[in-house]
Amino acid sequence: MKWVLAGVVTLVGCVPAEGLMPDGGLRCPAPAGPTRHREDVTRDTTWEAAGSPHLVETDVDVVDGATLRIEPCAEVRFSKGAHLRVAYPSTPGRGALIAEGAPDRPITFTGADGARWASLFIAAPGTARLA
Repeated sequence: MKWVLAGVVTLVGCVPAEGLMPDGGLRCPAPAGPTRHREDVTRDTTWEAAGSPHLVETDVDVVDGATLRIEPCAEVRFSKGAHLRVAYPSTPGRGALIAEGAPDRPITFTGADGARWASLFIAAPGTARLA
C-alpha cells in the first residue's frame, strides 16, 4: 500500500491539556526559521515548530528505521517538485512519519512561494500517522 498527498495539506487532531492559553487555546511558538532540509533522515529526528518554516529543498527520504516527527504548529514548505518520502522503494529499510496537529495548532504542508510541490509518499513497510 502507498499513500500520496500533494497540494496544501493542513493536519489537525486532538488538543493536549498542557500549554493552554487563557482562552483555552494552545500557543504556537514564534517561528525562528527557516530550517533547510536537503539530506535524508537516517536517525530519529524532530522538525520543531520553532524552526519553521521547514524548507524541503530537494527530495528527502526517511530511511534506515528512522522516525521523522513534525511538531504541531510546524510549517513545511516544499520547493517545486520536491517529495518527502518514507521507505521509498529505492531506499533501504523502513521509516516512519508522525505529524499530528491539533485544531488550534495545525501542521501545514505547502509549496514554497506558491510552488507546485510533489508529494508526501509513504510506501510499505514505512508507516505514517497523520492528524
